[in-house]
Amino acid sequence: MTPQQIAEVLAGRDFERIAALIKLSGTDVNERRPAVHAWIRDRIVALDAAYQRVFGRNVDLEGAGSRVLLALEGLTDADIEAALVKDRENGAR
Repeated sequence: MTPQQIAEVLAGRDFERIAALIKLSGTDVNERRPAVHAWIRDRIVALDAAYQRVFGRNVDLEGAGSRVLLALEGLTDADIEAALVKDRENGAR
């Protein structure tokens, strides 16, 4: 899957959770959708770049799903990349 496809899957699956955690309000899903999709796309692009630097490959759906939500918990891109380095040192691919 491409980073764009991964972003679309995660935005669809976790839409309400992401909207709430990035503090979007309002009842009109069409007003919130662009912001949620932009946020998730930006996170996936950053995560994909980190995967390329650390593992030499693109992010996959499983890796993206488990790590993109860390950004919602306040981890920065640098924090997430440091965690990836630690994972690699522990044998992850």
